[in-house]
Amino acid sequence: MRSLGLEEELSIMMDTDVLIGVVGRDLYHMILLLPGSAVIAYSQPYVHDYSFQALAEVAGLQYYPVFNSSVPLPAACRDTMEATNCREALRKQSVFIHYGQLHNYMRIAAVHVQMKKYGVLVRDDS
Repeated sequence: MRSLGLEEELSIMMDTDVLIGVVGRDLYHMILLLPGSAVIAYSQPYVHDYSFQALAEVAGLQYYPVFNSSVPLPAACRDTMEATNCREALRKQSVFIHYGQLHNYMRIAAVHVQMKKYGVLVRDDS
């Protein structure tokens, strides 16, 4: 998105129903989504930034935080999670996306968007 002009960026984001991203500065683009849209936010293991969830709530968005805590803690975090070097080590870890899990979040987000953004009643035919 950084290479786009402001008008292009606004146009794309206003046409977006579900934004999928990794927690970080680029996820702040969620403020350009229309109310009723959804955000699926992946974060590094053991890291949760509540500011994104609060921002989504204020903007009228549904926020789905996804954590991957199946990887071991870095050595810097073995004694305490509060140490500065631990937080830095956590933020540098890779983010893994399990496609089956993403598929499930997409289905849930699509139902939310249909109901909240477009006012469509969703039936469960199962």
